Amino acid sequence: MKLLKPNWVSHDDFPIFSVDIHPDGKRFATGGQACVNCVRWSAGGLLASGGDDKVIMIWRYHGSGGSASFGGKPSVESWRCVSTLRCHEGDVLDLAWAPHSPWLASASVDNSIIIWDASNFPNIIAILKGHTGLVKGVTWDPVGKYLASQSDDKSLKVWSTTDWSETTSISDPFVECGGTTHVLRLSWSPDGQYLVSAHAMNGGGPTAQIIERGNWTYDKDFVGHRKAVTCVRFNSNIFQKKQGGSSKAREYCCLAIGSRDRALSVWLTSLKRPLMVINELFTHSVLDASWSPCGLRLAACSWDGTVAFMEFTQQELGRPLNPEEQSLVHGGFTVMEAPVLLNMKPPAPTTQSQPAQPVSNGFSPSVSSSPSPIKAPINKQIEMRTSDGRRRITPMFIPPPPDTVNSSESTDTTAAIKNTPTFSSTSQTKSSIVIEKRDDVVAPNVTTTTNMATPSTSAPGLTLKRRDPTTARPNHHHHHHHHHSRKPRLVNDKQGSIVFPALKPVGSLSHQAAHYAVTVTNNQNLAHLQVFRGTDSEPTWNLHLGYSAVALAASAAVIAVGLEDGSIHTFDPTKGSRPAPPLAPPAPLAKLHAVGNAVMVISCCGAVRVWEIGSTSKLIVSTSASHLAAFGGASTLVGSRTPRGPLSSLQEALNRTAGGIMPSPRPPHNGSSIVSYLEQQLLASKALGSQQEYIHWFMALISFLLTQDGLEKRLRIMLDDLMGPSHSTAAKSTWDPMILGIRKHKLLADALGVIGGHLRWQRLYLEYSEQLASLKS
Repeated sequence: MKLLKPNWVSHDDFPIFSVDIHPDGKRFATGGQACVNCVRWSAGGLLASGGDDKVIMIWRYHGSGGSASFGGKPSVESWRCVSTLRCHEGDVLDLAWAPHSPWLASASVDNSIIIWDASNFPNIIAILKGHTGLVKGVTWDPVGKYLASQSDDKSLKVWSTTDWSETTSISDPFVECGGTTHVLRLSWSPDGQYLVSAHAMNGGGPTAQIIERGNWTYDKDFVGHRKAVTCVRFNSNIFQKKQGGSSKAREYCCLAIGSRDRALSVWLTSLKRPLMVINELFTHSVLDASWSPCGLRLAACSWDGTVAFMEFTQQELGRPLNPEEQSLVHGGFTVMEAPVLLNMKPPAPTTQSQPAQPVSNGFSPSVSSSPSPIKAPINKQIEMRTSDGRRRITPMFIPPPPDTVNSSESTDTTAAIKNTPTFSSTSQTKSSIVIEKRDDVVAPNVTTTTNMATPSTSAPGLTLKRRDPTTARPNHHHHHHHHHSRKPRLVNDKQGSIVFPALKPVGSLSHQAAHYAVTVTNNQNLAHLQVFRGTDSEPTWNLHLGYSAVALAASAAVIAVGLEDGSIHTFDPTKGSRPAPPLAPPAPLAKLHAVGNAVMVISCCGAVRVWEIGSTSKLIVSTSASHLAAFGGASTLVGSRTPRGPLSSLQEALNRTAGGIMPSPRPPHNGSSIVSYLEQQLLASKALGSQQEYIHWFMALISFLLTQDGLEKRLRIMLDDLMGPSHSTAAKSTWDPMILGIRKHKLLADALGVIGGHLRWQRLYLEYSEQLASLKS
């Protein structure tokens, strides 16, 4: 190990309250001069600072060099404040960026925690109130499911990011603690299994308490420091090393602990004693610590105004695992709590038996995989006679054999294919195609508009495409400047074909990724794509695309733009070149996302495709999400699936009567408006006494709430009303076990059948199913 205390890192002898190493490992930030209490880097290179002025400032790199303050030295780099966040009523003591979400958490002496929307500063996601003392530390679960905070009120609280409710509050290890520390910076292990607190007490001595995830037990701790622990910081890497003469390498985590006793200790979770302890490293309390991305460098700062750096070797800490190795180690830790839920899968989406209509944009609705048998190839063609007596045979599409289905399909799809007969191309040597003669006379060289059946296959990616006559290639004598007059093509809007609403063009789109910003501006049916490096005012490169853009996604490795014609165009962020030909999803876009060199597309028909973008595009995931949106929007909640009753008849009559007076109601398009719409339909059904419609809208509301985040409390209210009171309060309750002649417990059992098909809600299912079983017994 090497130790360095650079004398050129100084805040004019003022305390340095915080230190953080940049994600690229090439620079670090310190805070403390004047009123700054905390500095934290985001994964995208933004710097957040919070201080005694109750304000959080977001900084962005603005180029090399810069002006100097009066009497000071010139700056090497220029950083500009891009946003100022004001809502706290007291000093801001700690900050934390969410690992996988655009959130920033801030802790303050006003006893609150604020979750900021980093994608749209200064919007606030939530304000968490529950502490009764100064909140001095905050940290995110690396999975993104929880947020933990520690306060002077002698408690540590864990919050759920699903609905921002308090998951648990732990106070026993902190009862004997006093408010003697400036900060209480706790930390979560990179595997998410352990949360380590700052100042705790055990047997009258200071410790750092270890809290296990899930059951939140706290029977272990790190001991040895003589005074209160002020900060804990886990290394973001998981390490591997052979220990104790073992032939097999072991995986473990590493963390640093700082204390008011001026000492810094480094621990490995595979050892019972610290790997290293440096006593009297500073002349005052240790206040913060930070690990470099490589995992072998550690920085720490102190109240005495100095910073220390330590560099370790792999022989000392071990070999850091790469992300793929970490996934192999911890990716299989998910355990089914109730194996019976494996048999409770959501019903597969059904397709209509009538032939699908050809659509004008070349897209055919994707047919979801289902256990139904695969249809044999079509063996009939149509023969017609033109007006000049010539024969004309309509071409027929012959689907490929089922063994060409992509191997990346889901388990259900694979099982369905195995259970169905396969058709080999060598089983027949003679054609079995039958020609059907028609007496119709058609004009020669004119495309007929007869409906053609789209062959049904078990692979959602196999679709029949046709060029729209209105968008056919113009004659060679047309001039190039007429290309902007092409009209965007539309998707078939028949029942059962649209699961998610298709994206529509907007004026402009923007996205921030890594060190560059991407903007797309739509003008005259063209999309103008511009890429800016850092804070440059001039674009690094730009180009025009032939249709309006409806979606934009970007990562450090790829930029993806979805156009109104349904195609996806990918670009290299640095060069502006196209690494692969345009991608062709099976239907218009509903969602576009990019991570690393992967691009995910969700089509409005529910098909999910993930392409790996390299020297070419490689389809790595092909599945369907239509079952998740069985009740995902208002457009799928009306139509043939809605039972006929007083409510539907009344609404139809009202729409016909008021058609010329009132504008058509706009269908709900976001989560809150859809919930409001469903609740309105539910209450109207109850008021009209329509039993079947009430059941329909109730199940629709339950199904939609299961697909949303942050609505668990609303879901529990509905289930609690169906469950009724417990035995102890049943005699005094006014709860009615019936509604519109339906037993509420029967309705609850039906709702649990839907909940059981969603594994993410398995605990909710077990909780209410056990209560219902005990009430019945």
